[in-house]
Amino acid sequence: MRGMWGIVGGILCAAGIAAAALEVTSTVAVAGRPRDVRLSNGLAFSADQYGLLVVNAVIPQPPGIMGHWGSVGLSSGLEIHGDYAYLCDGLQGLHVLSVANPWQPQYMGFVAEVTTAVAAHLNGQYLYVACGDEGLAVLDLADPANPVKVGDFQAGGWVQTAASLGNLAVVAVENGPLCLLDCSQPESPAQVGQIPLSGAVQSLILAPGRLYVLHFESGLSLWDVANPAQPFQICSFPTGGWSTDMALQESIVAVADYLEGITLYDLSDPLRPVRVTHLDPDGFPEALDWQGDLLAAAVGDQGLEMWDIANPYNPLYFTSDIPQGSPQDAVWDPQGRIYEAAGDGGLRVWDEALSAADPEVQVQTPGWANSIAFSQQWIYLADGFGGLRIFTRSSSPQLSFVLDSPHYTGRLAVHDQGVVYAAQGDAGFLTVALEGFGAPQQYGLTPASGYVCDLAVSGNLLLVCQGTGGFTIFDVTNPTDPVPLSLVMPQGGAWSVCLSGSMAYVSSGIQGLKAWDLSSPLSPQMTGQVTGLGWVEGLSLDTAGNLVACSGMDGVYLLAVEPALQVLDHFDSPGLARRACSAGDGLILADDMALSRLGASTGVVPSPHAVPSYSSLRAHPNPFNPSTTIGYRLPAPGYVNFRVYDTAGREVATLVNGWRDAGTHEVTFDASGLASGVYLVRLEAGDFTQAQKLILLK
Repeated sequence: MRGMWGIVGGILCAAGIAAAALEVTSTVAVAGRPRDVRLSNGLAFSADQYGLLVVNAVIPQPPGIMGHWGSVGLSSGLEIHGDYAYLCDGLQGLHVLSVANPWQPQYMGFVAEVTTAVAAHLNGQYLYVACGDEGLAVLDLADPANPVKVGDFQAGGWVQTAASLGNLAVVAVENGPLCLLDCSQPESPAQVGQIPLSGAVQSLILAPGRLYVLHFESGLSLWDVANPAQPFQICSFPTGGWSTDMALQESIVAVADYLEGITLYDLSDPLRPVRVTHLDPDGFPEALDWQGDLLAAAVGDQGLEMWDIANPYNPLYFTSDIPQGSPQDAVWDPQGRIYEAAGDGGLRVWDEALSAADPEVQVQTPGWANSIAFSQQWIYLADGFGGLRIFTRSSSPQLSFVLDSPHYTGRLAVHDQGVVYAAQGDAGFLTVALEGFGAPQQYGLTPASGYVCDLAVSGNLLLVCQGTGGFTIFDVTNPTDPVPLSLVMPQGGAWSVCLSGSMAYVSSGIQGLKAWDLSSPLSPQMTGQVTGLGWVEGLSLDTAGNLVACSGMDGVYLLAVEPALQVLDHFDSPGLARRACSAGDGLILADDMALSRLGASTGVVPSPHAVPSYSSLRAHPNPFNPSTTIGYRLPAPGYVNFRVYDTAGREVATLVNGWRDAGTHEVTFDASGLASGVYLVRLEAGDFTQAQKLILLK
């Protein structure tokens, strides 16, 4: 997921007719999951699982979100060097970004020689990267925009973290020892000693002659490494049981622990550690950084927290930056409000322009708010194991009814007459009526042939998606007694649905999006299909009659439905695109990281020669066996180099090596002669470079 949410995604236009693109016009409620944090020049940089988050950390101002860059992996660590950020993105490798403009981080590329990146540590002009089962990589940052791998160390196991100072580096190997390395020659790190600490070493800090080791369960230990060939333990003590990270200032070390919060210890006399103070974060602390008087904590779902540690015995708490909640679904009220199902944030109400940083109203619910709908008078919120919660439809919704259920309440569909159908997992679906009644009328639980993933109602027909169990069409002329008419088992299953008159649009997972004619509901006929959209989990129609497909990590697609299904536009949202609803001349997108308003296409079908405005790379299926189709789009004609590498960096296939026209292309990678494992496919087209991991499972 490239670019900040202000970046335009894939503008397509018909010849001579301009179509407004899917482009962010406003965004609120960033809700990532910070996993690591670094402080630099009044800014806090966070690896927030979905990419890089930049926060204003100038005291005493409350921290404010400045910029974000979304990645396709699960970011776990980072380092900052001047105007550059190096983001560890797990199996997606190591990304390089310019943060000279913190409001809009610029993606510079990835380090081709590093295909797995777990954590990184900066030492002068060298970056030491923990690369999982690929060992330790040493990168030269003489040109910070283009790191060059100059050395590595094969540790014989999964390297989970590393630290370095001067010519000494230490790597922690999962279920293995700590390896002490002489890096006076960065091109060839050499092991000179080891410490037999096995298991989950979470964090390492090197100070002159000292090594601090934080173990997930056994706590903190301090080692003398003045002679790396003969390290010896100075002291050790427990820190809570589930320790995650630490930060050091002179003789005081701050330790983050899932159970104990954040504790500061004074190790002036290491034989007599003194507990200085304790900080109580709002959530589970995962990472720390300490610069000057400011301590920053990555607190998972609760965001970033800032503490003033000028006086360690009396720390001052500033604020948690990221609001609680994770957008899952939203509906737009023509009266000028947006109602949002916000995961653990419950029900939130926003003005339709999303002009304020905070919701107008937030009602906390006990479950996981995952779907929302409304009728003439009521708002219906599916709250997972919190049941179905019904609020008054107003600018200040009031909880009026709660329908508890032993089953998980998921997707909702509301008939225009006010009857509500609520998914109940593998138990089927619940039918409820409230409009015209003084209290909810529960018409009963209707079983289905599989786990109910989604449902939609139009006229007298209800279509229920049951995953691998296909979809069932019910006659709901009498909502008290839904009658099954037909069961359809499309290849790939049925995972989400949108109904429009007698047409049904059903997502079949990696098998694509399919159009079904329900004119004869006893024998539905498939009339069209489009593939390459990823795993679509949310479908709706915009005001122009176009189909909006929310496809998780692949973002949002806008499709024409006449004369046949075809893609009009695409927007790569910052997190996982869940659901979208039409809002006047735009869309409201519930991405699990942000609630955004997008400008929408006019619905003009693009000409056959329409050219996308950016390149992209997608493989389906992935994982695969033995072949996968890889699609890519070029903004202009040019020379294309498209190759596949194994984890050792060896080229195993050349897919394209030549001139290609602008537009959309596909190429098939046949791996029948290769062993199961992870491979990297890399596209080079002009100045554009992108890579994707491929997983071959035989």
